[in-house]
Amino acid sequence: MPVFILLAIPLWGQDPVIRPVDAEQGIEVAALVQDLQGNVIWEYQSDKAMVLASNTKLFTTAAALLRLGPSYRWRTKVFLSENQLTIVGGGDPSLRETPAGNYGEKLLDGIAAKLKQRGVTSVPELLLDNSFFQGAQRHALWPEEQWQNVWCAPISALAVEGNCLSVSVKGRKLVFQPALKPALKINSRDTGRGKGLSAWWEGDFSLAVRGDLRRNGEIRLAVKDSREVFALWAQEGLRKRGVLLPKFRWAADESVRHPGELVLEFHSGWTLAEALAVANKDSDNYVTEVLMRTLAAESGFPADFSGGAQAVRAALQQSGWTPKTLNLADGSGLARGGAGQGNEASPRDLCSLLAHMALQEEGATFFDSLPISGAEGSSKGWFQEPIFQPSRVHAKTGWIHGASSLSGYLLAGEDDVLVFSFLVNYVRDGKPRTHNNRFKKMREAALREVLKKWNPR
Repeated sequence: MPVFILLAIPLWGQDPVIRPVDAEQGIEVAALVQDLQGNVIWEYQSDKAMVLASNTKLFTTAAALLRLGPSYRWRTKVFLSENQLTIVGGGDPSLRETPAGNYGEKLLDGIAAKLKQRGVTSVPELLLDNSFFQGAQRHALWPEEQWQNVWCAPISALAVEGNCLSVSVKGRKLVFQPALKPALKINSRDTGRGKGLSAWWEGDFSLAVRGDLRRNGEIRLAVKDSREVFALWAQEGLRKRGVLLPKFRWAADESVRHPGELVLEFHSGWTLAEALAVANKDSDNYVTEVLMRTLAAESGFPADFSGGAQAVRAALQQSGWTPKTLNLADGSGLARGGAGQGNEASPRDLCSLLAHMALQEEGATFFDSLPISGAEGSSKGWFQEPIFQPSRVHAKTGWIHGASSLSGYLLAGEDDVLVFSFLVNYVRDGKPRTHNNRFKKMREAALREVLKKWNPR
């Protein structure tokens, strides 16, 4: 991204937009708008550390990009010995159905082809090595009651479909991705025409499905045991391809020392730059957590939540940027606890990071990974007015219970690039005043004021 030199003009018109909201009981607002050189355009409590929600992803994705580079690809290695087929996970998040193809199925195709070249149609045991990542698969501060939701999918170095199960109705038939039958037991019931599709786990491999089963639809939910799902998927998928694996087991936490002959090194269907776009544009928690743990593993830190947080901070500092208020618990922003436990930072830290990234060689890749407000992501329905066109707001949204955020870049003129951050923390009371839509309107109004009054000399 090019560097622009401009004269910052204080725009106090936002105070009537922000200050009354912050003054209300149970609502806190902090905000900052500045240029790439750090000149303040407008600020309100900009040094205050706030809960970030998915704006946490900006720190994680920036660090991964700076340390690993946009062309980094994950690798899954497959080894063969006399009695064992070993799959060693490298964290590849692309093993799923994508617009470019199903990379999970391509992995299985590649394994089957290599074995058949060697005349192998049966191996006594499938050994799975998940040791590239360590520690808990879900953070202790993630909402336990939401574990079946896709944003709480467990993190593992061997995963298919981002450790989620897709349940869809196609031509009055239930279709599951990944294919887990016959292990998956289905309790389905058509509840009437026009009823929405719903599904939930009744047990580790027992699934309830309800809704109009005559109408096409789809729903996704997180799996509970990621290791068992991957093993059953690989075992059944290879059986369909003519390779029998009667049993499977998982390696101990440490990697397998002598797995045999390397028969396949499968490179991810995504580059890191492509994964960044999924993390930021789709606000994909799973992919973001994989980025953090991959960064940790490749940087010599423990590849768990704590080590990932250390790796993010180290990568940012090595690039010449040091945060002042940042506290990281996870990579995605889902973790929230008391002061100093969850993900927190100030608008000044966020704006400083965004300005720093704009001046890096990787800045264009980072900028392109952010949703275009009004066209992509959860801000698709906002920033529709002509003043925000064409595509003047490129920003990451964030929302968890009690926190709403928006931080990114504002193209203020022909050649003028500003950075901004709006963070709101609140106690939800069930009334419109604490509904996230109100905070979205507030941010939109504040940025509208910036564009209306922007007149650099």
